[in-house]
Amino acid sequence: MKRKIAIIGLGEIGKKHLSELRRSDYFELVAICDKNEAEEFGRFEFFTDIDVMFNTLKPEAVVIATPPKTHKEIILKCMKYIKNIFVESPLADNLDQAREIRYAASTNALKIAVGYRDRFNPTVISLVREFAKEEKIYSMNIIRACKSYDELDLVDDILIKDLDLVRFLTKSEVSSFDMKKICFGNKKNLSIAHSNLKTKNDILVNISSNAFYPQNRNFIEICATSGIYLADLVAFTLHKVTESGRINLKVDSEDFSIRYEHKNFANVCNDEDFGELASVEDAVKLREILK
Repeated sequence: MKRKIAIIGLGEIGKKHLSELRRSDYFELVAICDKNEAEEFGRFEFFTDIDVMFNTLKPEAVVIATPPKTHKEIILKCMKYIKNIFVESPLADNLDQAREIRYAASTNALKIAVGYRDRFNPTVISLVREFAKEEKIYSMNIIRACKSYDELDLVDDILIKDLDLVRFLTKSEVSSFDMKKICFGNKKNLSIAHSNLKTKNDILVNISSNAFYPQNRNFIEICATSGIYLADLVAFTLHKVTESGRINLKVDSEDFSIRYEHKNFANVCNDEDFGELASVEDAVKLREILK
């Protein structure tokens, strides 16, 4: 039987969750909650108050897709009603908040999944499959870039996603981390950051985070025993360069990452493991890298 689920936050990411949950194989969407009034949503009731939503429709799980600075307050409010929470990344605004959420989760038996959607990117799925065949990964070079906008936080919107990908792909913790950053013009927000890190299983990683590109760019070059992998997470392509030449590796052309997140979250709600989803502990470790 499908569990009843609600969405809190109807921004760009919240609308993507809505699009999937309208026809979900895993959940029955019963409510949408946002601080702003919105149009009718057919069979889904709309609320502006979280407590009223829970008391009225009693959802069993929730997707939180509000800004990170609101996550702690909303999680603490939701835990009075439910134990199953999916929250978009980053988990919180800072390390202290992330640790507070971890404590609340452990003392109240909450199951909180954190949405790092790149784990389910079609190119990453193919890359994980190839890595399983590799004897050794030596290094990674990551470029993630976008066109700057006023609300952009280079660390929370860009860098922290790549740190999660590094831990996910290498299956290792980070042993050392260094970041150089710069702001240009009168911009208050960070504009460019270059990070160097080393994992505990001796993989060297360089990350370039840039807010001056005219369009989104997300590219990873990996040096491994059998060759060089060239992964494009925007175009959904993966190539491997060896002494024999360049090979095109199979990657799904459609992005079902949110659907896969919902599938894994449904398993969490049914007391199964987190699968490929990030946990609160993962989110805390990412903040600890950056501290």
